[in-house]
Amino acid sequence: MKKILTLGAVSALSMLMATSAFSATYKITITNTMGVELIAPIVVVATAHDNKIFSGNYVTAAAEEQILTGDPAKLVGIIGSDASVATGTDGPPGVLLAPGKSVTFQLDTEVKELRFLAMVAPTEVPDNYLTAVVNLSGDIMGDDMMDDDMAAEEMSDDDMMDDDMAEEEMSDDDMKDDDMMGHEAIKAEFSRYDIGHDEGTKSITQVEGMGFGTIKIEKMM
Repeated sequence: MKKILTLGAVSALSMLMATSAFSATYKITITNTMGVELIAPIVVVATAHDNKIFSGNYVTAAAEEQILTGDPAKLVGIIGSDASVATGTDGPPGVLLAPGKSVTFQLDTEVKELRFLAMVAPTEVPDNYLTAVVNLSGDIMGDDMMDDDMAAEEMSDDDMMDDDMAEEEMSDDDMKDDDMMGHEAIKAEFSRYDIGHDEGTKSITQVEGMGFGTIKIEKMM
């Protein structure tokens, strides 16, 4: 990634993360699917910078500040021009993403794997964050690993693919066209974690449940 434009509070903004001939343009929509809690500004960055976010089973000082205050400025400053921030328009202070609301923006990048990271606004509980890793080739991953059951299911589905369908796909020029395949939306869900700061453990634990937030990525070109 080369150049980043920090996202504002309106949708359909452009974010120039690369000028390479190998870059592609993506439309990204982030939606808060929680019942009452708001999502603070969301850092979007290549997973190559995970060492600036995580340290062992905890987070770095810069990431801790984001998760405790909602302000990603310190983390973005350490990562540099490879980081960007997406914000909602709710609040106060007018940069949060309320339940049921979405923020949409465009991204030009050559990066193949992105991490999304945001604080859950502490209206209900403290020191929680949301994160997701998305492979832009279309392989959705969890925070650090793909669920084994999901992987096994995908392998089973492949093995059970009907031969006639496979032959039809092989002979169909449209299905083999990379540009057509690129327009299929990639969808992912946020996972939620507690960093244990208020408990004094300073150890990351996953918060069970679903429906914290979604990410939809569509390849534009």
